[in-house]
Formats: sequence, C-alpha cells, structure tokens
Amino acid sequence: MKNINIYLTIVCLCLMTFSCKSQSVKSNDKADNPNTAAVYVSAGSFSEHGTEVSYTNTLTFDKDGSWLLHSTVKMQKNIQDADCAAGTWTGDVTTDGEVTLTKTKVIDNDTGKLADWTREDSAVTVTISDGKLTYEGAEYSRKK
Repeated sequence: MKNINIYLTIVCLCLMTFSCKSQSVKSNDKADNPNTAAVYVSAGSFSEHGTEVSYTNTLTFDKDGSWLLHSTVKMQKNIQDADCAAGTWTGDVTTDGEVTLTKTKVIDNDTGKLADWTREDSAVTVTISDGKLTYEGAEYSRKK
C-alpha cells in the first residue's frame, strides 16, 4: 500500500510541477468551516533521487455532498499546493460504514485547474473503520 501511496503522490507532484499556473488553496482550515462534514488526512515522506519529499493529502467532505482532494507537496525549498480531484459523495462520512465517492473533476496538467472527469469508473465505495479510510491506495485518518 505504501508503494501505491508514493506513486499517487509522485503523480500529483508531477501534475502540479508541470502545470505552470498556481492553484488557489481552497482547503485551508476546512476543519473549522461549519459547512464541512469531515476531513481525512494522509501524510508521509519518501526520498526521490536523494531528495526528501513530504506530502499531505487532505480529503474534505462538505455537507452539501461534495468532496475535494487537496495535496501539499514539499521538496527542498519548494512547496506545491493543488486541488487534485473533486466530486460527490453519499453515505455518512462522520461514522464507520460505507461511503460512495464519485470523482467528477481531476487536475488538468496543462492548466493546473480542475477539469471535468467523465470516465465510467469514477464511482468507488470506501469503508470507514475506526476513523480511517483508504482512497486510491492511500490511507486517510479522520481529522474532524
């Protein structure tokens, strides 16, 4: 699972690096926002060609049924922030059980902005257990 998480982080890092435009940070302090139902965080670090890379991926679930995946990647003195994916959710993200996430947007590596995602495999069901969930190979722990 760690290799998948590293792979996903590298992919998001590459997308953010090659998208020359800066993406605004929408998920800062979302845990304090009254419209936020839950926030889950996945963080870690790894070495890439002798350079230490650390990352924090934040899955924010809003009460209106939308979700946002935001990634912050630090490599040497560079910090990249980007919204990597977004969509809708059904279920209860505040308690253990199954939740269905439907991805509707992903980062466009040309613009650095979220663009429509229309693949048939955009919906996945994840299981929340003991305040943790796994999404696209990364394990997230509940913050709020």
